[in-house]
Amino acid sequence: MEILPASFWLLSLLLYIGFLAWHKNWRGALKPHEIDAFLAALKARETEEGESKMSVLEDFMRSDSGREFFMLNLIKFPDADIQHPATGETTTGARLLQSYFRPFASLILKAAGYPAYTARIQADYIEDWGGLRPTRAGRLSA
Repeated sequence: MEILPASFWLLSLLLYIGFLAWHKNWRGALKPHEIDAFLAALKARETEEGESKMSVLEDFMRSDSGREFFMLNLIKFPDADIQHPATGETTTGARLLQSYFRPFASLILKAAGYPAYTARIQADYIEDWGGLRPTRAGRLSA
């Protein structure tokens, strides 16, 4: 059995340390001044429709533990062509998703996030299941 050279193990260690440096949250939980600045920037662009969502976002940020979290985006597009909400051009759902994802992906990668999986949906959305919703324990509640 051939033993790998020390340079291989050193390179592996350096790559792992680089990954940890990028991936670990070294700053901890959001600070109150960071939350206030972010909320002020959002409120400057906010519409009446989004006011209730703003309080949910504020609660989320103020309860930040600094630990990682996972986000799941379930996006449903019609099979027919649709109008792009920003340009008004006719496009497909897949193209609209890519126009959203490309700029988002570069920002999330800089913040040590990464997309894990993308696929076409294989079942109905949970919102359509008679008002049931998932809870933190993974159970369904009404």
